[in-house]
Amino acid sequence: MVDPSNPDVAEPPEAPGEELHLFIVSDATGRTAEQVLDAALFQFQTTHVVLHRFPRVLSTPLVERIVAQASELRAVIVCTVVEQGLAEYLQQRAREAGVAMVDIMGPIVEAIGRVVHHGPLGAPRGVDKRRGSMRQRADAISFTIRHDDGQRMEELGSADVVLLGVSRAGKTPTSVYLATHGWRVANIPLIPGVPLPAALREVEPQRVFVLTRAPATLAHLRRARTAVAASGRYTEVAAIREELRYAREQVERWALGWQEIDVTTLSIEETATEIEQRLAPVGRRPGR
Repeated sequence: MVDPSNPDVAEPPEAPGEELHLFIVSDATGRTAEQVLDAALFQFQTTHVVLHRFPRVLSTPLVERIVAQASELRAVIVCTVVEQGLAEYLQQRAREAGVAMVDIMGPIVEAIGRVVHHGPLGAPRGVDKRRGSMRQRADAISFTIRHDDGQRMEELGSADVVLLGVSRAGKTPTSVYLATHGWRVANIPLIPGVPLPAALREVEPQRVFVLTRAPATLAHLRRARTAVAASGRYTEVAAIREELRYAREQVERWALGWQEIDVTTLSIEETATEIEQRLAPVGRRPGR
């Protein structure tokens, strides 16, 4: 058929078979529905499918408009709305309008709930939540780098975690690992003759961890990771024992109930996991 207003341009040919309008309705991105539909539509290759995407459907007025459009086009609604009240409202309005609807998430969530014996979160797994988590990690990593090895001690009150320990006790790698999990970490070296910063008194004792390691292991790590001659006091076991004794006396002098973790046989991941478990009662600082 030729458009009379433009006789040189013909209309595109009709697609083979019948036309089907599919409405993807989601309170997140709708990608889950698209993936399921991709597999299902393989069975109907002679049908010309028109996809209509409606992401971030979070209100009943929007549901009303979507159902009205679906009714006009005799469309099928494919739903991945997880908020129960809104999903039920969509089902009700589709039923009243005579619109066919498939709820992909509902039956799966209900079945899992029956097995685990508790209800779902009812919150969409949206991009905003992931972005928030990414921002939190980026902020934690930035904070941790700025507060490594005793830097910016006047800001200790903003840390989620404070790690203390002698050189090569594992403070920095543990700090960075915790930061990738969203914890803002400051670490402070315990050095003979150097007093601890007064700002430590601003930190809740449950957030302060003293990392210790066996003298022989410390000596081995220091020899492997430093250019200092093996005969220097920095790598001598006897000198390290004195250093650890001074560090313990310094910590005990504060007597604030800081927690100690012997990391001699622990990996960085195991140390960080132990700290996270002990932090569970206090969590991250409020407002983050």
